[in-house]
Amino acid sequence: MIKLDLRKYGTNFTKEDIYTEIAAIGTSSSDITDVVIAPGATIPDHAFEQWENLELVHYLSTAVSIGDYAFAECRSLTNKSIGNCDHIGNNAFY
Repeated sequence: MIKLDLRKYGTNFTKEDIYTEIAAIGTSSSDITDVVIAPGATIPDHAFEQWENLELVHYLSTAVSIGDYAFAECRSLTNKSIGNCDHIGNNAFY
């Protein structure tokens, strides 16, 4: 299990922030099983698309916006519970 913690990027992280953090811990997206986002985050388009081993996103239920295809093809994702999300993009959980 490898956890990717994105909280230091705040609520508006980018795809570039994700890959910067992956490089910093010396792994690849295919090895990540857990992601921690800041409460109230905006999840960008295609953020975690095709991360087939991603099982858990901490604070997903507090996300205010989930971009297009943000979790597309994340077949192992177990928590897809969202709260009062203002926007859920096209095919966000496809």
